[in-house]
Amino acid sequence: MTTPAVPALRIDRLVVRAAESSAAAAAHGPRDLPNLARFLMDALAPDAERAHKLLDRLTLEVAPHERVVLLGEEGCGKTTLARACARLVPVDAGTLEVAGVAVTARRRGDRLQVRRTLAVVFDDPEHGFDPRRTIGDALREACRALALAGRSEDREARLASAMASASLPATAAAVRAGELPAGLRARAALARALLGTPAVIVIDEPSARLDPLERASLLEALGRLTGAEGAVGRGPAVLALTQRPDVARALAQRVGVLYLGALVELGGVDVLDAPRHPYTRALLEAAPRRSRPASARAIAGELPSVAERPAGCPFHPRCPDAIARCATERPLLIGEGRVVACHVVNAPPPS
Repeated sequence: MTTPAVPALRIDRLVVRAAESSAAAAAHGPRDLPNLARFLMDALAPDAERAHKLLDRLTLEVAPHERVVLLGEEGCGKTTLARACARLVPVDAGTLEVAGVAVTARRRGDRLQVRRTLAVVFDDPEHGFDPRRTIGDALREACRALALAGRSEDREARLASAMASASLPATAAAVRAGELPAGLRARAALARALLGTPAVIVIDEPSARLDPLERASLLEALGRLTGAEGAVGRGPAVLALTQRPDVARALAQRVGVLYLGALVELGGVDVLDAPRHPYTRALLEAAPRRSRPASARAIAGELPSVAERPAGCPFHPRCPDAIARCATERPLLIGEGRVVACHVVNAPPPS
């Protein structure tokens, strides 16, 4: 009997709550007594179900060598997920594991393993490098931080391998980060992520600040990490977070759709061609196309604040298909292969 492979990344009912800043607390002035009273009630007796959740019971598994893209508009929780993977924000509930080890591991050896096997690339690589230092120096520093390749020759070989895998020219190692164009900086950030031979790379908005040619080059490099379509997997899994359907189409083997920190649809690339959830349809319709007027490129209403998360289905105030049940009962992800969280889609056919 074959033992099932441990997922490269396992996210189970993950909850990340927002912490109200002191500036936000100060905004409840004495002239606004109802808001002040509500603030005091929440502070003295917080309601766990009404807490400001940036990620709301998010569940997802990424298999070894798999490429998964999570799609959603700005404010849906993509960057919060990347920050949780990088341990930059606390996880309030649920679990987040890489290669079977909890990201919030307490033992030093486990923490070091997580740092080596889970790499996070944010959407602003220019802020991740000292502009006065060369890319080679930045990569060597990352090797030391990860306790990799103690000998100089081993370290240089690791650097060369990571740069080649990220399609970064060897000459870039001698160039200061501030002198590189955006496309090469993005690939330098990818090379740094590859130093520890990670099990999974989480990359936030891989197309940010890149022109079409640079974007295509970076996506091609990401695709090569796991092999061509249908090939045996090799290299790390990739979890990409984006609001661009074209990026998902170019990179994904599976596509998930996020709304207010929760998955509403998950399946193969056919999610982009035959969406089932009303939000997925609206999101794809909102993607710019030359053949469609601007008035057709809008999702009805505004994305709600996490402080005012709707009851029931979070999308129901903006949904053209909503029924009474949507306002009171949260839908579950249901299906085989393609899973959808929608009362209307999952309703049994009329007898």
